[in-house]
Amino acid sequence: MCALCALFIRWIPSQAGYERVLGVSVYLYLSTNPNWLGHKWSFLKLQKSNPRLLQRVYIAQMEHVTHLNTDHFNWDQGRWPNFSAAEMACRHCGQTYVWPEFMDRLQQARKTVGRPFQIFSAHRCALHNARVGGAPLSQHLKLAVDIGLYGHNPPLLHRACRDAGFRGFGFYQTFIHVDLGRTRFWYGNIKAKKIWQTY
Repeated sequence: MCALCALFIRWIPSQAGYERVLGVSVYLYLSTNPNWLGHKWSFLKLQKSNPRLLQRVYIAQMEHVTHLNTDHFNWDQGRWPNFSAAEMACRHCGQTYVWPEFMDRLQQARKTVGRPFQIFSAHRCALHNARVGGAPLSQHLKLAVDIGLYGHNPPLLHRACRDAGFRGFGFYQTFIHVDLGRTRFWYGNIKAKKIWQTY
């Protein structure tokens, strides 16, 4: 039984159980719906009304996400000379998720661009992801990066990341999100879409 199913069953007889079951049901619907972003307002309303519930659900969800911590994997500074374990760790608690394949691709993109990458966000712990309004199954729960655009040629940066093998792209006004999830792309808002479509 997955962690979420166990959590669902465990909460039914508890105090305010119906509310909690409803909350988990909404979470499951939003996290599995391909048009999740279209329901983001409903999710944010739930997050505002019962943030503790969502934090517990995120934590339960993370129980079945396999991650590698630097306690068990030595950061290879020679392999990824332009990045550090600290900048790839969660900004909230320092939790790490070391994914060699991801880092190899990021290093390749960095080498192609030839300029430093400013990492706005990389791995996020479940609690931090909930607090910043991240998607329930965000790639940041494993490893994704938001790279600042300042000092870069945005189309060149995008092309370098794509050629390095990244598949997921989020285009924002001040940064680009890249990950190794399924092939997809999105724009942060209308202004970001207009900016990126001018390139």
